[in-house]
Amino acid sequence: MVGLKSQPSFLVPGFFNVPSPNWKSTSINHSLIDQTLFLICVNSSSPVFENERQPIHLLLGDRGSIPHLETCLVIIIYFIFLCCTFHSSLPMHLFIFFILFGSIFLDTMASNGNHTTLQEGQSPLQLPKAEQRDCHYKPGEEYGTVLFTSTDRNFIEFDEGWEFLQKGITKMKRIVEGMPETQFSSDDYMKLYTTVYKLCTQDPLNDYSQQLYDKYRETFEVYITSTVLPSLREKPEESMLQELVKRWTNHKVMARWLSRFFHFLDRYFIARRSLPSLNEVALISFRDLVYHEVNANARVAVIDLICKEREGEQIDRELVKNVVDMFVEIGNGKMDAYEKDLEAHMLENTGDYYSLKASSWILEYSSPDYMLKVDECLRMERERVSHYLHSSSEQKLVNKVKDA
Repeated sequence: MVGLKSQPSFLVPGFFNVPSPNWKSTSINHSLIDQTLFLICVNSSSPVFENERQPIHLLLGDRGSIPHLETCLVIIIYFIFLCCTFHSSLPMHLFIFFILFGSIFLDTMASNGNHTTLQEGQSPLQLPKAEQRDCHYKPGEEYGTVLFTSTDRNFIEFDEGWEFLQKGITKMKRIVEGMPETQFSSDDYMKLYTTVYKLCTQDPLNDYSQQLYDKYRETFEVYITSTVLPSLREKPEESMLQELVKRWTNHKVMARWLSRFFHFLDRYFIARRSLPSLNEVALISFRDLVYHEVNANARVAVIDLICKEREGEQIDRELVKNVVDMFVEIGNGKMDAYEKDLEAHMLENTGDYYSLKASSWILEYSSPDYMLKVDECLRMERERVSHYLHSSSEQKLVNKVKDA
């Protein structure tokens, strides 16, 4: 062992430095074995290299993702080879060498028939679609000879994957609409998520992320146009408010579940391209197609209910609160929609209401009684804010009552 101190050492990736064997005693190319082990380790265990497996295929042919068990066996054989190097003769070296590369060689020969070669100047996109997904080439180089072909029999075409996803979406719509339907199980959820994942990652030439993103948006648009809007049209004020609250609640549930199915898009595709998130797409769809059409009627209905309560009638405060919350939430963190589409009109109506009341009360009540009436109105407006209006409206309402 003393003689090994002057010999070089090499690094087994992910493990530790191992003293190299006596290089002069064997003709085997140890550096080739080192590179092979490194490529096998990287291609079988690191998800970062899922779509960048060209190096291993250049050396070994198209093997896809090598199973972990096979990798472990190769590593074990490799270390046995190291150990035997110190105590065995050349025949033992060669025996282990052939064990190590025998299965790789046979598998490479078996896959040689699947290689496809492009003509000079031909693009893989000019091939039939079924062959396009099998074409792989070096990133950054011009299209040329295809290095290897895909043998993944679990490849999903977009139409096939989307058909499966639509079944899950239809089931979710039925649940949201209150129709008889079984709930989603964890297995259902994982199958839907996995389908989206595979459509996005199975092949760089067939990355369907953009198509899925567009279909996600289209799902909301079709549902809103065919189901939500017809249910809101031609309904009286309070009934329309009740339906609007129901549809907004259902929309949020639908968005929450769909964003889980398509969550892989949020994590990678959307983040890299700085696109609106899945939840933002859902909110924008409702805002553009539903809110812009009904917000004026909803505002009138809410203000009418507030006026009825000021006159002493009982109203559904929870309904008003839910509608007000929709005006707040549709702004996606901003108060523009609430302030411009509801609050401004409500404050104007409040000023007009109390101006009219003040002109009659000043003739009807004495000064002390008039002041008591004003105090009562201020208390009631603060109470309204606490029950169903946004807290930012309190001081504005109080000022309107005092100015009247």
